[in-house]
Amino acid sequence: MKAKACFILLRMIFIVMIFSAFSLKAANIKIDKTPTITDINTTDKSAFINFDMSWENSWKVSESASNYDGAWVFVKYKEKDATEWKHAFLSTKTNEFKIEKENGVTPSYSMGNTDSKGVGVFIYRKKNGSGNINWDGVKLKWNYEENGINDINNVIIKVYAIEMVYVLKGAFKIGSGGNESSAFYTYPNTTTTFPITSEGTITVGQNNGNLCYAKYRYGDSYFGVIPTEFPKGYNAFWCMKYEITQEQYVDFLNSLTRQQQKPRVWSDISGEKVANRYVMSNTSTVLYRSGISCNATIGTTDPVNFYCDLNGNGIPNEKNDGQNISNTFMNWGDGAAYTDWAGLQPMTELQYEKACRGTLKPVSNEYAWGTVNRFIISSLVNAGMVNELPSNPEANVDTENPAAVQGPVRAGFFENPKATREQKGTSFYGIADLSGNLFERCVTIGNAVGASYKGTLGDGEIDQTGYATNVDWPKNYGNGAGFKGGSFYYGSGYARVSDREYAALGNDDRYCRNL
Repeated sequence: MKAKACFILLRMIFIVMIFSAFSLKAANIKIDKTPTITDINTTDKSAFINFDMSWENSWKVSESASNYDGAWVFVKYKEKDATEWKHAFLSTKTNEFKIEKENGVTPSYSMGNTDSKGVGVFIYRKKNGSGNINWDGVKLKWNYEENGINDINNVIIKVYAIEMVYVLKGAFKIGSGGNESSAFYTYPNTTTTFPITSEGTITVGQNNGNLCYAKYRYGDSYFGVIPTEFPKGYNAFWCMKYEITQEQYVDFLNSLTRQQQKPRVWSDISGEKVANRYVMSNTSTVLYRSGISCNATIGTTDPVNFYCDLNGNGIPNEKNDGQNISNTFMNWGDGAAYTDWAGLQPMTELQYEKACRGTLKPVSNEYAWGTVNRFIISSLVNAGMVNELPSNPEANVDTENPAAVQGPVRAGFFENPKATREQKGTSFYGIADLSGNLFERCVTIGNAVGASYKGTLGDGEIDQTGYATNVDWPKNYGNGAGFKGGSFYYGSGYARVSDREYAALGNDDRYCRNL
């Protein structure tokens, strides 16, 4: 079958061992008040970053999946006369954080540290419960001297928040025993799933008891040892609840210098004018619902201001401009740079299967919601808006390029807190869109480059040319990464959890290409 491999993204995670005057949504999370710097202590060079935060349909449960969601919160700053935003290092002591008005939901905090620096913080429910989060007066301590800042009064800040889901530590199985392409199995029986019981080494090969898979069309057949350092999904990790949205990617682009922005879009933005102002698709009009745009005249040196303009009228960020649609036309370098900038890390294909099925017994040929049933969207209601919905209420997946849609949909599009897991198309842990909508770019064990990944965390900073800096991550051209989970353009078979036809296909393409 010939198909077009396009519209990919990187699902970010964090292994466990914004936007100042605007809202930043990953489906529905918001920074509700302009963040301010308060309680400045010039003696110990510290201050508090103060803001309000909210999101919908939060949970913490002890039964079944026994997990919870939360928010990954991080901060960028710049001096008032500078153009480059830098990453703020928060205090690593969670007892120095507080929320002035909890509105019925007591918070907990977990740090995200890189080299003993507080890159960000996870904030989540302390007790079991469900419903909306509405926290007023969130106060995060910032030891600004660690950033080399002398005059805090000459600094402005942006606060970013991403909805995350906590995936618990525990054993699970990869492969489903079905007929997916190149699925994992325990050698020699292709219908026997393979157990992941620790983060220890795994031998891939053709001896009894080895992890094995069949090479299928793309990628190498890597037979050898998967090192202990390679994240296998046994240990707990945080995973993005939703795919990267177009609004999130715009916020990322608008925090970069002009030099950093250039490789992170497809259109040529090196001159004073932009011929194709839909910069991810490199087109003059919207293609496949990719609405990220800029003005036709941009100057030559200052950073370009990007915005969403799905309706094509040239007016930025209107209600129907697709801010919450998952972001298309991202190559590996885009996703890796975003991940490093956010202080997170790429997901591996083993973690992907854990995030989908959790600790449950695999179901042959299952999708991320644990059954083989799929209901494809017919058309859109409220297209491009924050409440974009399917016209057919039974729909739970965007695959096979529906003629009335022709693109990805809003992140979390099928969710309904009263629906079953199958009805809302979510994983065992409540993660959305792991099957369909857009491919997930996962680090593969299908070749030696991917298998050498150590799972290091992003430090919040990319290099001056716009690329991620982690040396163990697959390089900018994508060798060592692959595609999992299918997309709106592909047949539904690619959306099955254990399908690996493209799991080791490494490339840095943005455009639809024949495979």
